[in-house]
Amino acid sequence: MMKIFVITGMDGVGKSTIVKRLLDDNPRLHHATIWDAMNESSFSSKSEVDDYLCSLSTKNRLLFLNNALMKSLEKSKMLKNEFLLFDSYYFKYFASELCLGASKETVTQLMNEYPIPSLVIELSLDVLNASTRKEKFSKYECGLKEATRCNFNKFQLNVKTKWRFFDRTNWYVFSSSKSKDELFLEVNQLILKEMK
Repeated sequence: MMKIFVITGMDGVGKSTIVKRLLDDNPRLHHATIWDAMNESSFSSKSEVDDYLCSLSTKNRLLFLNNALMKSLEKSKMLKNEFLLFDSYYFKYFASELCLGASKETVTQLMNEYPIPSLVIELSLDVLNASTRKEKFSKYECGLKEATRCNFNKFQLNVKTKWRFFDRTNWYVFSSSKSKDELFLEVNQLILKEMK
């Protein structure tokens, strides 16, 4: 049975950076992200996806994101890899959608359809530092508003409160303010332990 490892956290905390290093160091890991499903669709760029997300109603956007995540998960299962490293999983997207008005009941129903990961690692960082790490922003990350640092900060501060919606009892939380090498060593150690 496939083991799912998740690296999650709000936008700008360095998920992509740590995921890339983990994949480079552990060839047995298969990588999955919401973009796996989007690559097969009619979108030619992330900018087009951003525009599309902004055009949808709250419920339709939630269902669209859920469908993309599920398609990525199904695609990974077909490859029959033993270990799957999922970037963000549903946590980041559902936290944003809750902030944008999604029904808690609908989000809970959707969450119940996902397999429980063997390991969840949350990277944490204050919003102001997270925003300085990003060169550009999407409207989705800015609460469907103009893609500016100010809007990013406002929206992500609100999104941060929605992470309490998830049961994080068995999660490992690491501060992204640590050096990249130190953070990688700690996270990699947990992954390797789960892969034994």
